[in-house]
Amino acid sequence: MKQKIGIIDSKIGGLHFLKHLQNEFKNEDFLYFDVKYFTKIEERDIVKEIKNFLNFVLSHDLKMLIVSSDLVSTIINEANLKINIPYILTNNSLIDYTNQNYEQKVMLFLAKERVIETSIYSKNLKADQLFTVASDNLSILPEEDEIKTSRSFKEVIATLQQYQKKHVDVLVSGCTNISLLTTEILEVLPEIEIISLRDVLVREMKKIMNNLSLFNPKGRGKIYIITEHDKRTIKMRLKNVSLKVKSITIVPKMT
Repeated sequence: MKQKIGIIDSKIGGLHFLKHLQNEFKNEDFLYFDVKYFTKIEERDIVKEIKNFLNFVLSHDLKMLIVSSDLVSTIINEANLKINIPYILTNNSLIDYTNQNYEQKVMLFLAKERVIETSIYSKNLKADQLFTVASDNLSILPEEDEIKTSRSFKEVIATLQQYQKKHVDVLVSGCTNISLLTTEILEVLPEIEIISLRDVLVREMKKIMNNLSLFNPKGRGKIYIITEHDKRTIKMRLKNVSLKVKSITIVPKMT
C-alpha cells in the first residue's frame, strides 16, 4: 500500500489547494486533515490542543506532511513541536521564498490576527517596509463561497484601499484562501505582485520529494479526508471545488 502525503488545512481554501496538489502530483495519495476549531480555543490551551492533534496526524502512515494552515504552522514553529517525517510548514517556506526573491521590497503582509500576534513574519521578513494587515474578514470570504462577488470586492476595497499610495511591491500571505481573491486585490492594487503560496509549497514539496526519492512512479493517486464536519457539509464543499475523493472519515474531535 502506498504511503500518503498528509495535508493539514481547513475549509474551502484548503480544498482548492488540495485539488491543485492532485493536479501537480497525479501519482500520489493524499490524506487531508480538515481542521476547524483551533481559532476558538483559549490561548493557554492552543499549544496543548495542536500538539495532541499533531500526534493524531502522525499516527497515520504518512511519508510526508504539509502544514498549509497558517495558524497551525505558526504554533508548531513557536512551540517547537516535533515532527518525525519530512515536513513543510507554511511560514518557513513562505519566509524563505520571499526573502530570496523580494528582499528589501515594500511588502504588504496579510494574515489572521492570531498569526500576526506571534510576530513570526514581522521578525523574519527582510522588507524595506512592511505593512501588516489582519485579514480574518477576507479569509472567510472564500469559505462562504464569496469570490468575485459584490461582497468580496467591497471587503477587499475596505481593507486595502488605504495602501493604494504606499507604493507596495509585493503582497505576502500565509493563508491559502487569500490567493482566491486575486481578482479583487488587483482591482484595488493593480501594480502589486502577489506571491502564490500554493506555488511556493509545491516547489518545496518537489524539492524534498526529489531529494528523498519519495515520488510514486506510477498509479493514479487518491484523496482521503478526515474531518470533524458532517458528511453533508464536506460533500457540499467538495462539489464546490469539483474535487472527487476516495473516502471521508468523520471524527468527533481530532485531539
